[in-house]
Amino acid sequence: LALAAAEPAAAEPIAAERTLAEALFREGKRLMSEGRHAEACPKLAESLLLERAGGTLLNLALCHEQEGKLATAWAEFAEALGLARRDGRREREQFALDHIAAVEKRLSFITVVVDPGAPFDLEVRLDGVRLGRPTWSTSVPLDPGTHKLQAAASGHRPWEAVVTVRDA
Repeated sequence: LALAAAEPAAAEPIAAERTLAEALFREGKRLMSEGRHAEACPKLAESLLLERAGGTLLNLALCHEQEGKLATAWAEFAEALGLARRDGRREREQFALDHIAAVEKRLSFITVVVDPGAPFDLEVRLDGVRLGRPTWSTSVPLDPGTHKLQAAASGHRPWEAVVTVRDA
């Protein structure tokens, strides 16, 4: 009987990933300090993909807030709040709470209302993402820009609309 060597745990980033994550984090912070958010946010997002860290998530949320992507920032601050609470990081928790409150005042929402008599197989999509029945009649925050709303059901012509959300 031969035993294979154990694989390293997938959840633990390897040293090279941690190094790259740190370099991207620092570069993202530098670009943010220069007001270059369109360049900074992707670097912070990539850093977060490589190593899930609460501080990186908070900085990414702040970057998106400063970039004007308020719905994205709101969701990221909410996730960072959960991580801060889990980790007992009171300062980060308060930072996230303060930003959530500030961002919520400036959010734009869409509410998709579907007729109760709509076909059972009706499929509604927002920007290509399927909106399940529980999301119908729920206010969903949107980032500024153009958004596509689509609906389709068998035996019916597909429907499409474009919604534009202006900067807050």
